[in-house]
Amino acid sequence: MEYICNQYPQEDWTHVFTDGSATEATRDGGAGIFLRYKRREKKKLQSQQGNTPPTSELNEKPL
Repeated sequence: MEYICNQYPQEDWTHVFTDGSATEATRDGGAGIFLRYKRREKKKLQSQQGNTPPTSELNEKPL
């Protein structure tokens, strides 16, 4: 995280992270994505049980 923050300052870049749950998503659950926008807004996107909908249909949960 320190490297990312130093090399790609949040003021200049949107940071996108996955939680690793998509590895076995078709068998064990969904996937999670965390977005940190340049303007410091944060969003968490999740899909359920291996049925990954288009991004526009993902549940957006502001942090």
